[in-house]
Amino acid sequence: MVKLVFSHFSCDNIDLKGSFLQENTQIECWGKNHTFYSFIIAIPSIVLWAIGLSTLILVIMIKRRRVIYRDTNKVIFGFIFNGYKIQKFYWEFIIMYRKISIIVISVFMSNVSNTKQA
Repeated sequence: MVKLVFSHFSCDNIDLKGSFLQENTQIECWGKNHTFYSFIIAIPSIVLWAIGLSTLILVIMIKRRRVIYRDTNKVIFGFIFNGYKIQKFYWEFIIMYRKISIIVISVFMSNVSNTKQA
């Protein structure tokens, strides 16, 4: 989902024609339609889905960290921290943000070599 949203900003320059989306070369980057969908769908999706939702869950878990071992919290958040020690419940978020940054690098730096991406 995150890659799909970020790929909306992945454009290729075509000689003397302009900049077009890699996914669909019929759509000109930052043309009327592209700009509209960028501001209405893509940017809010990045803010809400990629960054906002995981940050919101992290904040809630930090507030409940003293009682995170209780059964009600394990039912709600257990899928996030079950593989980790209770004191290190935040580690899954570090992995999530790392995955998001790798997706950003792969989308925005797709025109550069793999060595430079690494």
